[in-house]
Amino acid sequence: MDAEGKGWGILGDMGAASNASVCFAILAALLGGCSRADLGVSWLDMDAGMGDTGGPDADSDSDGDVDSDSDSDSDGDSDSDSDADSAPWDGGMDAGPVWRFAAFGDSRGTYATGGHSQEVLGAIAAAVLEDEVDLVIFPGDLVFGSNDLEILEAELFEWRDTMGILYDAGVDVYPVRGNHDDGAFEAWNTVFSGPYAMSDAGPDGEINKTYVVEHENAVFFGFDLYFTPHRVNQVWLDERLAETTAEHVFAFAHEPAYAAYHADCLDDYPDERDAFIRSLAAAGGRVYFAGHDHFYARARVEFDDAGPPFYQVIIATAGAPPYVFDHDYGGDNGDASVTDEYSDTPYGYLLVEIDGPHVALTWKKMVSPTEFEATETFSYTVEE
Repeated sequence: MDAEGKGWGILGDMGAASNASVCFAILAALLGGCSRADLGVSWLDMDAGMGDTGGPDADSDSDGDVDSDSDSDSDGDSDSDSDADSAPWDGGMDAGPVWRFAAFGDSRGTYATGGHSQEVLGAIAAAVLEDEVDLVIFPGDLVFGSNDLEILEAELFEWRDTMGILYDAGVDVYPVRGNHDDGAFEAWNTVFSGPYAMSDAGPDGEINKTYVVEHENAVFFGFDLYFTPHRVNQVWLDERLAETTAEHVFAFAHEPAYAAYHADCLDDYPDERDAFIRSLAAAGGRVYFAGHDHFYARARVEFDDAGPPFYQVIIATAGAPPYVFDHDYGGDNGDASVTDEYSDTPYGYLLVEIDGPHVALTWKKMVSPTEFEATETFSYTVEE
């Protein structure tokens, strides 16, 4: 490791070891003789990302006013217990007390390790539990995956075990499939069955994979993008949006709507993507959560015909090998203006607090194996 603490190049050559495990070992060795302040950087600061191939997966296919409070710059470098369970779909619920949910995704391992990053995902799960969240949304790539049914099932069962402290505490956990989870089809329904199943309020043929759930004054739409690649089930979504009376509308799926790192995303079909985002915005939605690109990045999306801003939040920060984001949304953005507002390197999670019409989203970055710091918050208020 060099004097600035950039050890990711070393990790790229250590195939058999978990990336997180090696990081933790390096951290322990360093902190034995010096402080983080002595090093001049936090333990996960980096100039370059490390992936299993150094790039994209080789097998991957407010009123409008927003407040942001951050002690970091745009690339991330530093200068409630609830008795309410998420309910099946019935069109919407009334506003309730202040409550929280968390968003994080992409905990998959590498070609060498398989499975998932147990150390990072386990640490996030423990931190989220301390934050007293009611539910978790997880936009895909739980595990490295396989087309072999037994291997994929085993990996998904291990992921479920790592998230067990949340399940056991009564926190609702809502994952959707990513491209790495899109292997043997039956494995998902085997692992996520019984008390672990998602809502059965989904389109025909996509039950337990595409679904809608409501909680307090919000509704959540989770989409599987691998029945019709790179597209959501818009007909089904339009029907459900027409029925909802929820104050807040959130959606999540694995692929970004606007390309940040991977080329394969919803902008493969820009007209369908635009219809999707516009339908969410018309229903009062303000945020779409995605994974796939291994970093945290928030983009402001504005259309030519005005209206409140919309936000794409990439939260692929739960243990997968990190990538480098160049702050450019250079894909086919249709008639939308897509602006990079904030980004940071893994790992961590997004804590979202709902207070009536007000929403505050806080990025909590992992700064040690057991410690997370709130480094940036942005907020908005939906129109009454």
